[in-house]
Amino acid sequence: MPQKTKPKPRKAEPLRQALTIDIIVDTACELIAESGAEQLTMRRLSDRLGVALGATYHHVANRDGLLTLVAARITDPIPLRSTNPKDWRSTLKFLMIDFAKAFAKFPGMANFHLANVEATGPETIRDQLFKMLREAGFATESAFTLMAALFFYTSGVASTELLSHDQPGLPASVVAVRFEKGLDLLLEGAAVQLRADRKARRERAR
Repeated sequence: MPQKTKPKPRKAEPLRQALTIDIIVDTACELIAESGAEQLTMRRLSDRLGVALGATYHHVANRDGLLTLVAARITDPIPLRSTNPKDWRSTLKFLMIDFAKAFAKFPGMANFHLANVEATGPETIRDQLFKMLREAGFATESAFTLMAALFFYTSGVASTELLSHDQPGLPASVVAVRFEKGLDLLLEGAAVQLRADRKARRERAR
C-alpha cells in the first residue's frame, strides 16, 4: 500500500498586535503630521489601524478625547530647562521655542491646544513656571498674564505652519529668527513689569 504523506504543518498566522492607547495615539500623530488635525476622523484612524470603528471607540470616547491625548503626547517631552528664579527669562524663551517647534510638526494641533489649554497643557510645567515667576518677584497677576501672552503668541505662530514650511519670499528660517526676536520683545516688556512689581513689593513692606 502506498504510504500516506503526512500533511505539512500549517504556518501559524502572526498575531495581530493588541490595540492600545499608545498605538492609537501614535497612529493619530502620523495621520496629523501627514494631512493635519482637521482631516483626522475616527473612521480614518480606524482604517489606518486596520480595526473596526467600534474597536477604536472602545479605547477613546470621541475625537476631542483623541486630540487631547495627541496634544499631551506633543507637550509631554518638552523640557523645562530650569526652575531657578534667576533663569526665568531664558527658561521661558527656550520653552516657547521648543513648544513652537514641536507643534509645527502637527498642523492644526496648536489651534486645538490653544482652545483647550486647560485640558491639554502640562499642568506640572504650568505650576512650576508660576512658582518660578512668583519667586523671581512677579506679582500674581503679572505672572499669569505673562504666561498667557507667551502661550498665545507661540501657539499663534505654530498654527500658521510658517515654522515648518517655506513660503514664497519667506523661508521658515527667517520666520524662526523673527519669532525669537518677538519672544525677546515680550520678555523685555516682562522685565520692565518685574522691576515695577519688585518696587511695589518693597513699598508695601515699609
